[in-house]
Amino acid sequence: MLKILLTHKGLTQEELKARAELYVYKMDDNPVYSEFQPLITAFKPLVATYSVALINAKLGGADRIEAKNKAKDAVSNFIMKIIKTLELKADDLSPEAGEALVKGAGFEMPQVRGSNKAVTYLETPILTIENVKGRRGVINMNWERIEGAITYGLEELDSEGHWQNGKYCSQTSFQLTDLEVGTKKTYRLKGIGAGTLVSGYSEPVTIWVN
Repeated sequence: MLKILLTHKGLTQEELKARAELYVYKMDDNPVYSEFQPLITAFKPLVATYSVALINAKLGGADRIEAKNKAKDAVSNFIMKIIKTLELKADDLSPEAGEALVKGAGFEMPQVRGSNKAVTYLETPILTIENVKGRRGVINMNWERIEGAITYGLEELDSEGHWQNGKYCSQTSFQLTDLEVGTKKTYRLKGIGAGTLVSGYSEPVTIWVN
């Protein structure tokens, strides 16, 4: 199982605040971490509370210091929760993509010989789409895993010829349901890696929904 270094342990109070703010900055509203948004939404107020508590504690007083310590523990414990969730998610990916997922969120991993290969280019995915037999208005989408891709972005062509952002999926298949039978749908796919790493779009695929 992939392991993340517990670099938040042993930090000063100000360093812990800065580290927590970094994790929020890296992951919040980032499509690569779309599955983590509920966690980050819950984490942000804890970080904000800790930041205020640090300022208040400088004024002195047992109550303020106790509040600061409680806020610090809440942030530290929640970071552990994020780490465990990242580790589980990374284990579902290739070693390269798992490492990119972890480092892209601002976390660190133990150095392992031969594990420092950097992915600097994502291959363009090939998208296939088919109607699901026996299920009206349901289509399946499939593609091969791309080295270094953490998630995949699916876009749909609207009636005015514009591409609209659709779904993000970390797996290599996706299913759309409740589509209007007899309509023509066109989709394309891109791979998304760590940082600004994005593949080219797949060739558009058009299907008549049965």
